Amino acid sequence: MVTKAFQSGVYTMHAPYKLSRGVKIALVIGVIVYLGINLAILSVRDNPLPVLLWVPPTHAFVLGALAVVVAAMLYAQAAATRLRGYVWFANTIFFGGLVWLVTPFTWIEIFTSSEPDIGSNQVGSYLAWIWTLSLLVGTTGAAWLLRRPYDPRARIKDSVVWQPVAVICVTAVVTVVIIALAPHLPTMIQPDGQVTELNIRLGTVWLICAAAEAIFLIALALRTKMVIHYWIAGIFVIVFGHGIVGATVDRWTLGWYYNRTMMLVSMSLLLLLFVWNALAVQRAASAAAIRDPPTGTLNRRGLVEAIDTALLRGQVCTVLWVYLDGLPSFVTANGHRLGDQLLRLTAERLRRAAPDAALGRIVDESFLVVLTDEPGQDGQEHRNRCGEQADRLLDATESRVSLDSVKVTLSTRIGVDSNRDKPRTTEDLLQNAELAMREEVQFRSLGYRWYGPTSSRSRLRTAQQRQEIEDAIRDRRFELHYQVIHSDIRTPVGCEALIRRIDGSTRIPAGQFIGTAEQTGQILDIGRITVDHLAADAPKLLGALPQGSFITFNLSVSELTDPEIQQKLTSQPLLASSDALVVEVTESEQLTGSEEALNSLRRLRELGYRLAIDDFGTGYSNFSLLQRLKPEIVKIDRSIIVAAARSEGGLAFLAGVVEIARGVDCAVLAEGIEDAAEEVAVCSLPIQYLQGFRYGRPVSPEAFIKAQHPAALPVQQS
Repeated sequence: MVTKAFQSGVYTMHAPYKLSRGVKIALVIGVIVYLGINLAILSVRDNPLPVLLWVPPTHAFVLGALAVVVAAMLYAQAAATRLRGYVWFANTIFFGGLVWLVTPFTWIEIFTSSEPDIGSNQVGSYLAWIWTLSLLVGTTGAAWLLRRPYDPRARIKDSVVWQPVAVICVTAVVTVVIIALAPHLPTMIQPDGQVTELNIRLGTVWLICAAAEAIFLIALALRTKMVIHYWIAGIFVIVFGHGIVGATVDRWTLGWYYNRTMMLVSMSLLLLLFVWNALAVQRAASAAAIRDPPTGTLNRRGLVEAIDTALLRGQVCTVLWVYLDGLPSFVTANGHRLGDQLLRLTAERLRRAAPDAALGRIVDESFLVVLTDEPGQDGQEHRNRCGEQADRLLDATESRVSLDSVKVTLSTRIGVDSNRDKPRTTEDLLQNAELAMREEVQFRSLGYRWYGPTSSRSRLRTAQQRQEIEDAIRDRRFELHYQVIHSDIRTPVGCEALIRRIDGSTRIPAGQFIGTAEQTGQILDIGRITVDHLAADAPKLLGALPQGSFITFNLSVSELTDPEIQQKLTSQPLLASSDALVVEVTESEQLTGSEEALNSLRRLRELGYRLAIDDFGTGYSNFSLLQRLKPEIVKIDRSIIVAAARSEGGLAFLAGVVEIARGVDCAVLAEGIEDAAEEVAVCSLPIQYLQGFRYGRPVSPEAFIKAQHPAALPVQQS
């Protein structure tokens, strides 16, 4: 358990986290105490030789065991972060640990002799010098490599398997060579423990190099502010301080070994200190992981944990799904800056209206209020109390607010469900409260509605849609339509593939059935049909488009992780055109939480596919993921384009989104352009690609080819 705690803490050390106040105070006190004791040690002189005999091997063994434990933690960190600097540092510490573990065995001859001769232990002295040299080189290389960014393609896990074995082999070879050469090497220590001139000179040179490295490591830590760099600098300063004391005495004394004790204790305390700090950072990060950044309330994960906890305790749990009906249109008209301000203000009002409840934002325009009570109260009384709470929430959210001279009144609708009269799971409570809210949006009665039999209508509609999709999948009644993409100089440079469901003579857009397909799991069957159509259409479309054109197509997280779809994408003829195909993914918590999906994207890119982030700037936007994936194209959602055409604030927001995309070398595509005002707004910024009804509606592949070469086939639009 201790090892797991250490590992979970050390995983956070490669980050620019600030040291906590307690750690800073402890470091200052520790440096003062450490230097003071080292100065005091200089006054300790000769002691009986038998006392000295037991000190070096004891210290060597304890220090070696500590180093091996630290190396194991660093190997685990390397495997988790895929940073080669951790492997280098782990190898350095592991080699040192093995050297210290071997050193006590070089004292066996001294212990078994009736007249101990410390000078006969030249092997231990040379091993110690090799350790100091490896520490000098290893810490420098590790600290420098740790400045490099995360490399998702690095096969660090393989290194963690074979490199420790290689270090063991190297240690064994070095030890054997030194044992063999020891009789022929210059003497480092006299029989009475007096150090030789060679030892003093080597110590002086090492101290000069170590001083330079200590300055380098401290400067690097202050610049990067990474916990791991503070830690490396601290360890090296401790070893450097030990070296200063060692260089000021002319023979081995008990004081010299007291100094080694200080080094051992200080390194152990420093390790515990920084792991403690990292664990504190980890706890803070865990707390932040359940918070919604714009509002400071719980996010979906935090809300689910709150409901789970209440159900596990056997409490009566009532969920109120609060939907802000006017929020999407307000954001479209005024931009996300004012939208976030409105969300924060609404969250504050909800918190005041329900101070004892768990509050969080479940999706973009919906909050969740979770009430908990002990079982046993009257059912009608409970229902009345929850109704009064819903009324307070409605009063709090529907009063007029003014933001930057923009006045707005939101229309709020609430859905309610409880496990008071019937057992419910967390998923049941969330789903039922949402269904009740949607029914209230449709019928608009009291402003809030309890889940009941009538709320099942939406379920019936979902079931009907599911059957319609199932029939279409069975008969393969789907086809791809393609919408042209223009460059900023109004010439076609590509198209987007959009799925349509065929219902007689009608072509039904994806927006009317994809949501249901994702809920029911039918999205995978539709995705397989989509890829088959794309494989058949791509060569013809690319032949009709100018050289260098591309085709974009959407893949969901579930499609990215489907083996059959992956097999289709990596087979002919799609693979032959992969350099002209762009995979579109939408940023979401599902994507960031699926390492399998991210690995799938990496494999596709290795095969030549390019990557586009869809709907960037709306809803869930993970800028760290943008920097991590480095897509070739970022697609700006239509809602941002509309806002940019209507107000200066909207245009400024669009400019900011474009600047973020360009900051990671992404081309920008503006989609959904429909009129001249939107086109003017987009063309005032460095946006490379344009898409929307202004340039062409989605059409069948035959119609698309005809549009590029008007002599071809009749046009069929959707």
